[in-house]
Formats: sequence, C-alpha cells, structure tokens
Amino acid sequence: AQLTNLLQDNNLMETMEPETMSSAERAMRHGQLKQLKDMRRQYKQKAAEDSKRKKRLKVDSYEIVDEKDEEDGALDIRDIEFRMTNDAKRIQALISGASTSSGRDLIMLKIVLCRALYPQIAVADEFNHFKSGADQLYHTWSKPFVFLHPTSYFGKNPRVLQLTEGDIQTDAPLGFKSKLPLSAKHQILCYLSLLETTKPYIVNSMRMPAAQTLLLLAHTIDTNIGFTRIVCDSWLLLEFPYPESGLNLLLKAVKLRQRWDALINRRLNDANPNKSVEAELQKNQPRESYEELQHDLSCDISAYMSSEVYYTIKRLLPGDLKVLYYGADETHPSIDPNPFEEKFECRPHDKKGGVYVTDNVVYNCVVDTDWSYNSYQETYALPWTCPDCGISLCFSPLERLQHKQFTCSNRTEKKETETPKPVKDNRPNAKEYKCETCKETLYMTPVEILRHKKSCMVK
Repeated sequence: AQLTNLLQDNNLMETMEPETMSSAERAMRHGQLKQLKDMRRQYKQKAAEDSKRKKRLKVDSYEIVDEKDEEDGALDIRDIEFRMTNDAKRIQALISGASTSSGRDLIMLKIVLCRALYPQIAVADEFNHFKSGADQLYHTWSKPFVFLHPTSYFGKNPRVLQLTEGDIQTDAPLGFKSKLPLSAKHQILCYLSLLETTKPYIVNSMRMPAAQTLLLLAHTIDTNIGFTRIVCDSWLLLEFPYPESGLNLLLKAVKLRQRWDALINRRLNDANPNKSVEAELQKNQPRESYEELQHDLSCDISAYMSSEVYYTIKRLLPGDLKVLYYGADETHPSIDPNPFEEKFECRPHDKKGGVYVTDNVVYNCVVDTDWSYNSYQETYALPWTCPDCGISLCFSPLERLQHKQFTCSNRTEKKETETPKPVKDNRPNAKEYKCETCKETLYMTPVEILRHKKSCMVK
C-alpha cells in the first residue's frame, strides 16, 4: 500500500476511484475504526506504564525482562495501524493484485525482478554433473566458485537445475564440435545476495532461461560476423550452431528491449511535473493506452522467453578474453540500413573492433572459430529464397535481415495497402466516431466531431 501511494503521488500509477459503500458497510467500517482506535489507545497506555516498571536480569541469561511478564496476548501496533488504513475490500484488492493468474504474469514478475537484480546471476559449473548435491558449484560475475545455500529449495533439490539426457541434443550440425552440452534448456540463477561464512553461498535465487534472459538484459553484447558466437558482458559465451537461430533470438531481444524502454520513458515523461508545452500537446494526441502497450509487450516477452533455441553456454576465463576480440581496426563493415535500430548511427568500437548497431550490441568483433567461419561461408554460398517475395540470392545472415525489413517488395506492398488502426484517445470526453462522409473511424471530443463534420461537408 505504501508503494502504491508513492507511485500515485509521483504520477507513475493511476489513482483508482474510491469505491462506493452502502450505509450498512459504512456503519460497520465506522464501528471497526472506533474499536481499532480504542485498541491503539490501550496499547499506548500500556507502553507508558511499562516504561515506568522496574527491569530485572534473567538468571543465566543476558535478556532484560519486566517484573510482570505479560507478553501473552500483547497487542501488535503495526497490525492495528494497518487495519485502520486498509479496510477488508482494500486488503482483498491488494491480495488479488499481487497474485498471478496465468503463466504470463509469473514470467513478467520474474523478468522484471531479474532486470532489477541484474547482473546478479550465476551460471552452473561445467563439471556439476560429476558432483553430489552439496558440492554443486556456480560462478557469478563478481565471484567464482560459490555454492547453493543448503537450506534453500535448490540446495535441497539441485537436480532440477541440471540437464537431463532428453534435454541434450546429440545430433549436432556437421562440423560443430564442443565438449559443452548442446541444449535449449540451459538455466541461470538470478540471486538477491551472496552470504559468505565458511563458504560463499547464493541466497534467495530463482531460475531463468539462460540465453533469453542474457540477450534481453545484458549490458554489452558482442557478436561475430555470422551471429553464431555471442558474448554477454564479456564473461559468458553463447554458441548457436544452427544458422540464423542466434540472429533471430538476438533481434527479438533487441526489439523487446527497445519497446520496454520506450514504455518506461513515456511513463516517466508523462509523470514529469515540469513538462513543456510541446510535451503537453503530444500527450493530448491520440495514441495507444498504457494498458494496450503493456498487454502486447507482456505477451511478446512471454512468447520470447518460451522460445526453443539450441546453444551452448560457457564461462570465459581471462585467457579466453585475450584471444576473443579482433581489436581496433580502421576498416569496418558498413551497416546501412541498420535492421536492429533504423535511426541509430553505427560507429566502430575503439578497443574490441566491430561496429555498434545499438547502444549495447557490437557486431563483428568476436573472433571466429573454424566451425563458425565455415558455417558463415556455407550460409553465404547457398542461395537463399525469401519467404515473402520469393527472390533467390546469396545473402549473408545480416543481408537477409536487411532484405526482409527494408527491400522486400511483398512487405513494401503490404505496408502501402495497410490501413492505419484507429488509436484510442486518452481524454475522458473523447469517444469513437465513424464519419459517413470520409469513412474514417476517429476518437474525438463532441466539439471536434462537429468541426470534422463541417470540414467534410465543405470538401
């Protein structure tokens, strides 16, 4: 309730209209408040009396107690004040609002919490399948070789974090050789804190899909030329042996992050008390509501987190980082148009090499291995047929993406023939209006409807 009031005071959450109460409910609430106030007064009187009592030290103990120990049946002032602030309906609304009603809600709660805690994630040691439950090791960005807390759920059930034989893909693509398991079920742990006693322990953790979470939340993402080797925050390496699987997953993550950030920025801008006139005018323009945007975004994030992509995951050591990047180079490939963010101006990375395609994604800075280079050459050499327009050409993975988004003739025709979807107006007095003259569906106020009718008649 305190967080809700704080968000509403800062215009980050809409204030709900107070529910109307019947006369019987008001009388019952009045009686409850009177009783709660009496209990609070009794608690304060008792606290004043207890402060004047003599204290004595218990035998064989360091605890100081009253001469008259009357702890049984003591009033809890916090419970009293909570019940005075919230009635039964409000408590029920808080409970229902904090509970998840679907798997999508649970995924969104976990991903929001994970974004708040990132980079506090832990990845399993590659030799965990040889060890017992108590000896399972995990590695974090700041501290390697940490353990699961023995009283935690995962400490008691470590097998739920390990891959089964059915989860591992045994038929790897031709040329791909790795000692690491190829699977779509890799998991990482997002934790609240590290507890260091005789051993370092992970405390308050939850599991998340590895590649989906890392690509969506990582601060820096580095790729090779074919998007088959992706490095997250310079300490975790993801390898995607199947062509275009890594590229498609990374593209989804980039687009979802952009939509998420845009929604947050819009909410913050609308909550800014020192807004300019231009911002006020822009706010009054018809646009999609927060509820529609949040629903669409949550559905897409849920589908993205549930996507099945086969890959390997590896923790990078200092020796690996020395030979991982190409380094600064004067010549770098031109990314125009940019399929990841069209308005972003690409620039080279000064130390790693490669090119920034977004604020946190650097393309073609990771050194290729033999299998990744051969995979890129095979992909480039084979003719690719566009599923939309049917054109067949030899394209690289990035060029295929550019063709789909910018030069595909079928997609261009669809964009020209698409009719714009009417967007709801946020103003309370605006309503839907279908003009019989111009055949358009608009959301306008009554005055604007009259003006529109007049302009249509003049035309």
